[in-house]
Amino acid sequence: MSFRLARAKFRKPFIDTFGVNPKVINAGLPQLANCHIWFARRPASAARVLTLASILPPNSNKALSSGVGLDSIKTAAKNHIVPTIYSVRPDLKLVTSIVTSILKKQPTSVTVVDPMAGGGSIPLEAARLGFRTVAVEYNPVAYLILKASVEFPAKYADAGLFEETLKASKEFIQKAREELGRYYGEDAENYIFARGVKCPFCSGLIPIQGIEPAITKAPRFKKRFLKITYDKTKRSFSAETTDKAISSGTIAKRGNNIKCPYEGCGKWFQLRGQAKDGTTVFDQWFSEHAELMEGVVEGFAPITSEVEEKLLNLHIPLVKQVGSSFYAVWDDKSEKEKFISSLHALSNELFDLQNFIPLDEISTDNVWASTARAKGLLKWYMLYNPRQLLAITKLSKIVAETAEKLASRNGEFGAAVALYLALALDKVVDYNTIATKWQGSQFKTGIGNTLRGESTLDFRKEYCEIKRVDEALMWALEPDIAETNSLTKTTGGVLPVLRFLCDEFRGSNVGKCVNIYLGDATKLSTILAPNSVDVINVDPPYFEQVIYSDRSEFFWVVLRRALAPVLELLFKPGMKLSNWSWTSPTVPREEKL
Repeated sequence: MSFRLARAKFRKPFIDTFGVNPKVINAGLPQLANCHIWFARRPASAARVLTLASILPPNSNKALSSGVGLDSIKTAAKNHIVPTIYSVRPDLKLVTSIVTSILKKQPTSVTVVDPMAGGGSIPLEAARLGFRTVAVEYNPVAYLILKASVEFPAKYADAGLFEETLKASKEFIQKAREELGRYYGEDAENYIFARGVKCPFCSGLIPIQGIEPAITKAPRFKKRFLKITYDKTKRSFSAETTDKAISSGTIAKRGNNIKCPYEGCGKWFQLRGQAKDGTTVFDQWFSEHAELMEGVVEGFAPITSEVEEKLLNLHIPLVKQVGSSFYAVWDDKSEKEKFISSLHALSNELFDLQNFIPLDEISTDNVWASTARAKGLLKWYMLYNPRQLLAITKLSKIVAETAEKLASRNGEFGAAVALYLALALDKVVDYNTIATKWQGSQFKTGIGNTLRGESTLDFRKEYCEIKRVDEALMWALEPDIAETNSLTKTTGGVLPVLRFLCDEFRGSNVGKCVNIYLGDATKLSTILAPNSVDVINVDPPYFEQVIYSDRSEFFWVVLRRALAPVLELLFKPGMKLSNWSWTSPTVPREEKL
């Protein structure tokens, strides 16, 4: 039964029977989604209830209530704190007693299968109940997420998985600071870039962006208004931020057309959309960006003053966020020099970084990324500016070196530790491309991530770059919050959820009873023996609403490089696909549902 049907069927009786207020307050503990973004995750609480209910006979409401942990919720409710079922540990002794009396066997002999496991809610809760858990997934990114969120915490919690990952994370952040810190403003939290285009009539440089005049509507921020001034003589501009409200931007707009802001020109031209006479200046920006990146990355072009100028004309560092204030950086010599120095570093270290640059072509089968191909961004590395690409490749190299060292010492356990570093890297990647957008500081994060929900990869006028990369890793991993066990303060880091999961599985002895497979849900007989399954709990993907393969490929091209030394350790034990290899630059598509 799908969760969509199950929620409708069980919600009211569940509340009436157990006396739980439907306005449940989440206790604020780390969520499973914090391990890595996935495109559909079912509620873990519902997964636990449905799995246990499938085993119990009719009218077993009291046993179900106690077994899933609702008694703990009732106790907490007396203190006006009502956690979700996910937040409390199930009563394993009671579950064992119930299952033993009804099925005449131990929970570890009860097999629960999710043949389309995705982000892992169903298998996680089956394992937390102490059942033998089998999760099958066709997508390699989801497979790795399942290993990280279910199998490895269950298998290695008592072996010190969290503690070793915390240690490796601190070293990762320190290396990132040493190798990349110099390329960012020390105080920068977020950067907003404008795309630089030239007026087709006067050749004046125009910063195309959507943040002027109000960078954010949130009044708690200082200098939140942006003013751009154009010099008609030099055909250049300057920018400043101010506390004084500005009523309108400096560029007049009319549909897809804009008016050149330089006095003495003032002509209208088409910025974007379907041009009658060829490409628009917005389309031209992407062609020139791709040409610049290809010249540096594949053509090994020397970085001359002309190339530096080209970089700054295309990628205009316009604003940075520092705490609760915004500052214009276009006229900041130091910020420009740091940005340019990243281009030099990328060029100088190309040979050392070759194995970590996502040089793969964007597949013509990838519908989600087809908008990038249409703009001339034919390879994945073209989705980054030089500093973003430098950061991603160097971080991938650090993860790969760490993975190789840990695995040589501790085998699969070492590979597991490295996997969490790679998942944190993916989070940084998602907020660090030329396809991000500025959505304003009234949101959880001012940056709209690359995989933010549009049906295709979307490019706005401006794009954003995440904070200094070591600080970005602090945000992605949250080692301080995890180490101090202040888990309710998490904002989505990897380590707090890993600690939570390890604490849940510590002493449970279910590690040997969790099996994750990369396989085809339509061919379960190649994975499972006949008559070996007690419960199938599955919620299939939404047909064509989200093309999982397309979006996950954005992450796969990074993961397969960062984890290259340990991919065999991670995939070989669960590989049930004969027509795909972890060395492939694309994810499997042929049999997707």
